[in-house]
Order: sequence, then C-alpha cells, then structure tokens
Amino acid sequence: MDELTLSEAQRRALAPWAADCAERVLRCFEAIAPGDARPREAVDGLRAFARGERSVDALRALSAAAHEAARDVRAPAAVAAARAAGHAAAIAHTGSHARGVIYAAKASADPEAELDWQVRHASPQVKAILNALPMPREGATLIARFALKLTP
Repeated sequence: MDELTLSEAQRRALAPWAADCAERVLRCFEAIAPGDARPREAVDGLRAFARGERSVDALRALSAAAHEAARDVRAPAAVAAARAAGHAAAIAHTGSHARGVIYAAKASADPEAELDWQVRHASPQVKAILNALPMPREGATLIARFALKLTP
C-alpha cells in the first residue's frame, strides 16, 4: 500500500468527517439550484457508505453526479460546494480525495474559519489518516494551509 492508497476501513473512518465538511456548505449550491439534489445525494450516500450500507460503485456514480452538478452552475460558491460533495463521495473509492474536501472552504464566506472548523472537527484517527496523505505544506494555497493546520 502506498501513501495514496487507503484501506477500506480508513476510507470508512474518513467518510463521516468528509460528509460533515461538505454538508456545511451545501446551502451554497442549493440556494442556486434548489431542485438539484445530486450533491446532497452524494453526501447522504457517503454517510451510508460509512455505515456499510452503500457500495464503492454506487459512490463512484454519486461522486460523478455531484461533479456534473458543479459544472451545471456558475456561481463560484455553488460550484465549490458541489465539488466538495463530489470529492467527499469519491473517498469511498480513493481515499486521497479527502484532500478535495477543502472545496468546502472555497464555498465558505470565511475560508480560513472553515479550514479551522474542518481540522477541529477531525478526530485523532482522521487527522492521522489525513496527515499520511501527501499534501503541500508550504505556500498560501488552501490545501497547504489546511495541511499546516493538521500538522501537530
């Protein structure tokens, strides 16, 4: 197993945290596209995956649908919220997608506060899994700032 490959148990451990992160900003998408449930279905599907109730293949489809929803809107916060849901759902098949949950910070009115919340909300197990993933730890990008906040 390499640094990008996570076990199913690790992916299931990340799933509730990622679902919570994405769900916090879904309103940004739903305000623009109130009839489009694809990002919410991705988040709900990820919660079901965490409980062992949905398959990896089902989550692949839900992730793809959430990313398609992101392409169907133009408002930056709505796009980022749908991408956060898509990346969160993609954790079921590729754990390194957990890094993409930072799209929730892009959707937020206060990205720094959102990154802080994501880190505070992560359990020690989730933090350990995330810290094992390769991420830039220098620079001003959201992913670098997130990685630095994770570092003990």
